[in-house]
Amino acid sequence: MENNISDITYAKAYRIYRGRGFAENAAKYSLLMLGLFLMSMLLLSTISYLSGEGFSDSDAADTFVPVWGGMTAMLRMFQYFEKNSPGGKFFRTVKGGFDTFVRADIMNAAECILTTLVFFAAAALLEAAGLIRLEYGINSCISAFIFTMLFVAVSMLIKLMGNRVLAGVCFGTVFLIMIGAESAVMSLTGGKIGAPHIAVAAAAAVILPVSLRAVHTNYRKKYWDN
Repeated sequence: MENNISDITYAKAYRIYRGRGFAENAAKYSLLMLGLFLMSMLLLSTISYLSGEGFSDSDAADTFVPVWGGMTAMLRMFQYFEKNSPGGKFFRTVKGGFDTFVRADIMNAAECILTTLVFFAAAALLEAAGLIRLEYGINSCISAFIFTMLFVAVSMLIKLMGNRVLAGVCFGTVFLIMIGAESAVMSLTGGKIGAPHIAVAAAAAVILPVSLRAVHTNYRKKYWDN
């Protein structure tokens, strides 16, 4: 088995696999999901207003913020780069081989984290400016981001499943559990960022690199060398 070490930079490896630069893609996905979030809020507010119930309250924003934040993270969860996928054979001829793929995938995970962070930061700014109302203010965004990072870390392990349909079901299930758990913790803490959030953040920080390592090891064994 060839154990080549790539001298291609992480940024260049990302561009090879994604076709665009890191900053460009991060900005594009962040703006896309923020736009969809605002459109969903506007639509719900319009429906509520036309029905005579007045504009939607903070419950709507508290639901949509973690949902769209999680969707932002999920955009890159289903990429496998197998041999039979578009560009699959080409990627295996790139200088550095598998090590270049690993660097690209690490940058892909970094982009996932960054775009999610930008989304929640933008939502926090909108709340601070009074353009949206969140039940627990900016803490709602901080809490949702922390739980979304745990979702990202756990979801990477789900990619180890060989059955794509089962993996998709598990993605959705973990996503719903994450939203429910985040809401429950905020209710229990009275909207404050406390010990439960610190524990979740620590778990995410530990699981994330372990998940990436496991995915790369599994990918080389099942997909890259076969």
